Amino acid sequence: MIDYAAKAALSFLLLGGSFASSTSATPRVKVGVILPLSGEFSALGDAFRNGALLASSDLKQDGIDLELRIEDSPSSSAKTSLSAYRKLRVADQASVFFGFVSPEELAAVGPVAEKDGTALVAFVASKIRPKNALLVWMSPEVEAQRLAEKVYQEHTRVAILSADQQWEKDVSDAFTGEFTKLGGEISLRVEVPYASKDVRTEVLKVKQSKATAVVIPP
Repeated sequence: MIDYAAKAALSFLLLGGSFASSTSATPRVKVGVILPLSGEFSALGDAFRNGALLASSDLKQDGIDLELRIEDSPSSSAKTSLSAYRKLRVADQASVFFGFVSPEELAAVGPVAEKDGTALVAFVASKIRPKNALLVWMSPEVEAQRLAEKVYQEHTRVAILSADQQWEKDVSDAFTGEFTKLGGEISLRVEVPYASKDVRTEVLKVKQSKATAVVIPP
């Protein structure tokens, strides 16, 4: 599903922009692809890469020849993503960029790309919204509202267990606001390091909070 969403987003950007051509010549567009192909988010990165490859194949039939230049950003590292962007922009002369699956990446690359006038397709919801970026993801506010309404149907006292990632923090903040607005109570909110493999202490705290349900941001 993710690969087809990625394909649709890249196709929309290119077919809707100045890259589409009615001439007989097939324009070649260099696309910088920056994805987490290693580390914790490698499965997600692989799916988005597959989407880019699908878009490349389909767009060629519409008169656009994509030249994909792919760089790994292990675990969606902001520092690595910015370095990859600069390398692809200068050395490879990429004019469109695709990827960016964490708010931290977009926060690092977005302002630089906006200054450069470079188009981005980013698969993340973020408070930072560069004018030249197409953000393809549900906002944390929308996701939290739907989650809160669903949970409140059966539970009025819940705990939140999340990782110390910006997306999960944003969803947790928004969920807390929506859930308490409905009349619910947050008995406890706990954040754990994303890479942590032992959360027994945190789970014990949740159990002691007497919550009737635990919300783990998706």
